[in-house]
Formats: sequence, structure tokens, C-alpha cells
Amino acid sequence: MRILIILLLFTSILLLAGCGGTVSRPDGTTTQIDTEETTQLAEDYTQSGKFLDAALMYSRLAATVPEPTKQHYQLLATESLLNGHYLVQAIQLLDEINIDGLEESFLIRKTLLEAKVVLVKNRPGVALELLEPLRNLTSTAKLVAQTHATRADAYSMSGNILETARERILLESLITDEDQRRENQLKILTALARLSDYALQQLITEPPPDELSGWLELSRIAKAYKKRPDELETQINKWRLSYPQHSARNDVVEKMLFREEVEIFAPQNIALLLPSRNKFAKAATAIKNGFLSAYFAQPDTENRPALKFYDSGNDTESFWVAYNAAIADGADFIVGPLDKPSVNLLSESADLDIPTMALNYSGTVSGTITDNTPASTPKNLFQFGLSPEDEAEQIAERAWLNGYDSALILVPQGKWGERVHHAFKKRWEQLGGIVAEYQTYNPQKNDFSGATRKVRNIDESERRHSLLHATINHKTYFTPRRRKDIDFVFIAAFPRQARQIRPQLKFHHAADLPVFATSHFFTGKINAQMDRDMNGVFFGDMPWVLPSETHHKELKKQIVKLWPNASEKYARLYALGIDAYNMIPSLNKLIAYRSEFYQGETGNLYLDDNNRIHRRLLWLGFKRGVPEILDSLN
Repeated sequence: MRILIILLLFTSILLLAGCGGTVSRPDGTTTQIDTEETTQLAEDYTQSGKFLDAALMYSRLAATVPEPTKQHYQLLATESLLNGHYLVQAIQLLDEINIDGLEESFLIRKTLLEAKVVLVKNRPGVALELLEPLRNLTSTAKLVAQTHATRADAYSMSGNILETARERILLESLITDEDQRRENQLKILTALARLSDYALQQLITEPPPDELSGWLELSRIAKAYKKRPDELETQINKWRLSYPQHSARNDVVEKMLFREEVEIFAPQNIALLLPSRNKFAKAATAIKNGFLSAYFAQPDTENRPALKFYDSGNDTESFWVAYNAAIADGADFIVGPLDKPSVNLLSESADLDIPTMALNYSGTVSGTITDNTPASTPKNLFQFGLSPEDEAEQIAERAWLNGYDSALILVPQGKWGERVHHAFKKRWEQLGGIVAEYQTYNPQKNDFSGATRKVRNIDESERRHSLLHATINHKTYFTPRRRKDIDFVFIAAFPRQARQIRPQLKFHHAADLPVFATSHFFTGKINAQMDRDMNGVFFGDMPWVLPSETHHKELKKQIVKLWPNASEKYARLYALGIDAYNMIPSLNKLIAYRSEFYQGETGNLYLDDNNRIHRRLLWLGFKRGVPEILDSLN
């Protein structure tokens, strides 16, 4: 039942049992929702980047209060979904919020969210049209500030740098938090840095103490003297004398002009550190070829950085030698390593002088399960990979958004299966889901009926039949039945196993159950005949594997032509290499705007607070053996 669509998807396990925040679950137990405590929990989730959890808390609150408080929490839930890149869900919830008859602030808040939605869709012109009625807004300082910030983002996306700066200067006087003020000033200078020196000089039309002219002059000085530190300091002192009352903070000036952090948006010398001889060599070759393909496809040949390749070796010691050699050779951006121990070595460093994009994620190993909980890492370390844990967590979120409560888990035996199971179970239970059953299978075998029978409790049904037959000593007729207390099956499997597990689940009376799977279920090559039994399987994957969705169709054709076998077998690793190169210029923007993403071949990419790059996947479902994009939650 989809009366309130996304709101009820979040709160489908909750039924109102009275006023005052009392709710009951389907199992008959009741829970008292403490408004203050739940609101604080939502705010904590937001601060830690757990936006789906925050939206869930706000939705629970919305289900327990009357209007207009209900709409207040719905708007907060929508904002959390947008911040977490759950665009489809945010749009559906936003459409359900009824603000008719409510005070103007609700209209303003909803308009701002609508503008942010179209910005995510890369339509800044539409966003500016939506924001136009708010031009002479007389409301709370907070809403006026949000309006300036959203309009600034729209101007920035449309390439109107001067208006971007003007909006952020207007925003400046409305910010009371010093950290936010510092961030806003950095965004002013980041925007103006995109202008040429000539353009900056031409735009300085008003004398001191004009605020905009002060920012323009400051940016011009940074651009003109950034490689002459002695003269730079002299120019800054002159600027301070000309603009003694300017709002620019000293720490912002120091940060931008004296480059305490290495600029990473336009490296001149890139080092690629990958293994050439160990068990990762074939994967590394695919990544390297994808990286090179993106490099040579860059239209601006004059501004291409120089590339140099290094063998990262078979252990952390060899990697460290290669890493330092790259720095000694003048690298100002490093891509690699690929193995987790070497990434751990980088993540445990006190600091890194050179911006580095590791092609895996750090994590401490406990037993056989990898804990990927991020710790504090060097500010110049970016971590990017094709993490199965990330996929498992997104599947848990997707299933929860579909309104499901109870899961069956089926994963392969071994460390990889344990990692996927651990990640899915942890996220699923965080969201309030229940794991009804967990089974493993031997991936080396061809017959998985034992696991599929157990996961459906078919063997228990047959045991009861045998007991009945022995008791009455009479011929009985028997149809095994599956259990009814589960909503879907989560499976981690590679294509060979998947093509056998799926029909065996159907045989064991589970044909009507939705199946959610990791991308490993799909080879990456459309084969309707081989995948004819996959109907009813839903999975997340990257644009690169679908001809209609890749952002670089011609590039893909060239790669397939050059490496016909490898480009099919290692398709997703080619995409990883392409994104590793192409997103380098976008890293500064992703740092400045944590809620934005880069549209890559591996998915929509965004940074968390520890500079780990996460992928928001496409959601696909098999139909007649062919994966198709899902346009709705179900």
C-alpha cells in the first residue's frame, strides 16, 4: 500500500497507537517516541553523515504529531534524503508534503528543497526560476541565508562566477557560526579563482572599502603571486591597508594564499602506482588501461598532466619505496595503491605532502571480517574503490525504502561472503530490519539446493511430513511450504553461482519473493538467454555496464575494440580507472560541497568527511533476462 509513498516506506513498521508519540509494531509491542530524544538522534545522525537514518527519525516524528509540526518534520526528512543523495525518495516525499494553509515559511522551505532537487539534476536555470519569487524575501535570517546559499550554488553551476560571489557576500552578514563563515569565505575565493587575472582586474570597478572589490583584488593577488611567496606577503600587507575593515578572516587568507593545503584540481605530474606481477596484476592492468583511455580522450591536449608509472610491488615495503620515488621525481598527485595493507599504511600516516587517491579502502581486520569504519586519516588521502560492503549497505537501504522488514541472507562461504554479510546485517539492523535466516553456500559446487532448502525451511517442512507419515503409518500427500515471515532474499553471488541459485530458489517455492543482489550477480554483458531465470532479481550497478547509460559511449567502443576480452571480463575495473582520472579536477568541488556528486562511470560519486569516495548506484531489475533501470522504488 503506497498512500503516502516514501513516508510510509520509512514508517511502514510503525502504526499509530495513540497520541503523545506512542507507536506499535506488527509484533504487538509498543514504543513511546520521545520527541526531544528522537530529534537529537536525528541531528546526531546528520552531523555524522548518516542521512538516511536521520530521515527515518524525522519520518517517525512526523507520523506522531499533528499539523503543522508534521510538515516541519517531513521537510527535515526530505532535506536529509537530499543530503544523502536519495533523490528519488526525496522527490516522492516532497510531492506528498501538503503546505496549503500553512504560514509562508513552509512555502519557502519547500521551494528551497525543490530548487535543490533540480540542482542535483544539473538544471541551474530552473532552480533560479524557482528561487526568483524569493528575491525580496522578508523572513527569518536562517531562511534568507539558505536562499542566498542555494542561489549561489545555482549560479556556480551555471558558470556565473560573479553572481556566485555576490550571493555569498550577501550570505556573509547572516552567518553567526564561525566555522560556517570560514567555509563560506573559502567558497567565495574558490569561485573567483576560476576567473582569469584579466577578468579579475576588469571586474574591480568600485574603490575600497567595497566588499566585492576586496574579494576580487584578494583573488587577483593569489593568482598573480602564488609562485612568488616573498612578493605575495608584501602584496597581502598592502591589501590589508587598503581594506582594513574587510570581512575576510585571517585564517582564510592564510589558507588560500599561502597554500597550507596542496591544490589538487590541476596537477601537472601524476604518478600511477599499481602492481605488475602479483595476484592483482590483471586487475591493475585493467585499471591502468581505463585510466589511460580517459587521459587520451581528454580534449584539452595542451593542459594534460604528465604521467609516470611505478610498480607498487608485492608488499607494503615495496610500495613505500615506489611512493617516495614518485614524490622525488616531482609527482604532485599520486593514484594508487590497490592493495588494502598499503592503503592502511597511508591512512596511518601523520600527514601526506602529496594528494593521493588510493584505489581501495583502509580498514582494520578483525578475524575474518573487515571493519571499514573510517578513522581519522590524512587530509590529502582520498580512498576510492569498488567496495562490496558499500553495495551491501545500499541494498539494505533500498530494501528498507521499499517497505520490507524481514530478510533472508545467502552468501558464499569464505572471507568475502562474511564481509558482505556483516556489512548488510549491520546496516539492515541499524534501520530496524530483522534477519530471519542466514545461510552460506560452497561457491565451488554446482548444487546449492542444500542452502536454498535450508534458507526456505523446506527441509523442516519435509521433516514434519516424515514424522507424520511414521506416526499414522499411512500414505500421505505432501506439498512443502515455505515460511511466510520473510519479505525478500539478499544474495551475494557471482554469475556462475547466481544462474544456478536463482532457479533453485524458484524450485523451492520462493519464486514470489523479491531477490536483492550485489552487482556481482551480473556479468556486465547483456545475455538474455543465460540470464533468463533472473527475472525478479534487483541489484545496484554502475552506468558503465549499460550501453544506454554510460557517459562515454565512444570511449567504451574504443576500449572494447582495443581489449575485447579484458574489457568484458574486467569491465567495472576499466570504469574505475576512467573515473580515477576524470574526477581529479572535481575533488576540490566535492570537498567544498559534500552534498554534491560527480557523475562517474562507476556511479554518482561523493566524498564523506574522511575523503572516502562513495558510489550511489543505478538500480536495475531483470526483465526477460535483460537488466532494466528501475524508475520507481518498487
